[in-house]
Parts: sequence; structure tokens; C-alpha cells
Amino acid sequence: MIILTDIKIEDLSDVAEVEKSIFRQFTDNLKLNSLDFLMRVLIAVVVLLVGIRVIRFVRKWFSKLLEMRSLDESMIRLLDEIIRFVLYFLLIMFIAAHFGVDAASIIAILGSAGLTLGLAFQGALSNFAGGVLIMSTKPFKIGDFIEITGSHTGTVTAIGLVHTRLLTIDNRVIIVPNGELANTTIINYTDREKRRIELEVSIPYSQDIDAAKKVISEVIRKEPLLLGGDDILIYVDAMSSSSVDLGIKVYTKTENYLQAKWSLTENLKKALDANGIEIPFTQVDIHMR
Repeated sequence: MIILTDIKIEDLSDVAEVEKSIFRQFTDNLKLNSLDFLMRVLIAVVVLLVGIRVIRFVRKWFSKLLEMRSLDESMIRLLDEIIRFVLYFLLIMFIAAHFGVDAASIIAILGSAGLTLGLAFQGALSNFAGGVLIMSTKPFKIGDFIEITGSHTGTVTAIGLVHTRLLTIDNRVIIVPNGELANTTIINYTDREKRRIELEVSIPYSQDIDAAKKVISEVIRKEPLLLGGDDILIYVDAMSSSSVDLGIKVYTKTENYLQAKWSLTENLKKALDANGIEIPFTQVDIHMR
């Protein structure tokens, strides 16, 4: 602000002196204001650099603390993003207050902008909310093999805040929005340590059921990937038009499911052939008059 003192003007020389005095006061104030602004900028830069280092340290310390609590990787990533956003927001607010900006005004502007962006990006916010829900409820984790009902199947390779990545058996990558995952039925095939194999073997009506069961039982006992015990079931499931259908239920470790199922199916066929037990084809009796 320029402050003029009382100066008596008597002649032209006095006018010149007044002009010089005004210019001198203006330049002095300009120097003071410029110096003050530069000092504020310098302090703000120092605070910014120190703040970034402090935020990195806090995030690193917080991540180690979460890892000690054996939290899921996706949950750790989510909490780390939240901590990062909050700390950087506080740092920006502190620097703005250093320049004399009212914090209430900033919050009001951010609130108005947030409402506008929320209406414009409803789909993205829905996916973000779905990501938070998935990471908190944990219906699946990285490495699980899941099926999205009526949609896709694959191994979970990444869980993000907006979408989840699946790797299919034929090596395709599928990116699924978290909003869709949070509002559909998900089948998790690898959530449990063991999984049950269910097969059906058909034998002719002329075949002895107990003999067929004995052959099947021996095959199961020799399979190294199957789990023995009382969980093995061999039973008559149905009497079809052309065969007696035997049901087989046996458990294996989840990671061995496909290999165990394929091996059991192949060895059952070989054992039935070796013991002369045929798998009957559909037969139709025709009566002619």
C-alpha cells in the first residue's frame, strides 16, 4: 500500500519532488512485496519437498505395519492409496494456507467440483465402490480360479480399485469392471483346500454291480492324487433305459483337480476294459407286427 505524507506544494520544483517521493515509495513497496512473495514461494517449495519425503516415509511405514498384520495385498494397496490421497490433500491445504488462501473456500470449491464429477462419472464411481467392497469382503483373492455366472472364468491376476484382471485357461486376459463383480454371483473354485470329483460310469444290466464297484474302488485306491478315507462314494445313481449308472464321488486337493479328474477317467476306462466290463451304448428295442 502506498502511503503519502503531507507535502506542501509551493512551486514546480516541489511538484517534481512530490513525484519523486511517490515513485520512491512505490518502488520501495514493490521491492518489499516482491521479496515477501519470493520468501513465501521459497518456504512453500521447501515445505513441499519435505512433505513429499515425509509422506513417502509414512506410506512405507504404514505398508510394513499392514504386512505384519497379514492383510491381503489388494487391501494393502487400497489403504495405501487412501493414505496417500489424505496426506497429499493435507499438504496442499497447508501450502495454500501459507499463501493466505481460506481453507473453507477450498473445501467448498472441492465439494462443488466433486459433485459435478460424481454426476459425470457415475460408472467409474460405481466401479470404485465395487473395488472397495471386493477388497473389504474378500470373495476372492489373487490366484483364485473363479467363474462369473453367465460370463467369464479365469484365474485372478490383479484386483484394482476400478477393475479386476482374469487370465483364462487358454491364456486370454479379461478385464472385468468391479461394479459388475460386486453385483453378480461369483463361484470360487479354489477357496477350499480340497475339491470333490464327481464322475458317472454306466454298466450293462447283465453286469454284476458289486464286481464293477470293486474294479472302480481299486482304480481309486491306486490314484496318487486322490484323497482316501470315508469320503469316497461309489453308488448306484440311476437305472437308465440301457444301463445301470454308477456314481463316483472322491476328493482331491484343489490344485490337483483337473489332473486328478483326467487321470481317474482314463484309468477307469482302461480298468473296465481289462475286466471285460463294457460301457453300453443306447439301445432301442423295436417290435414289428
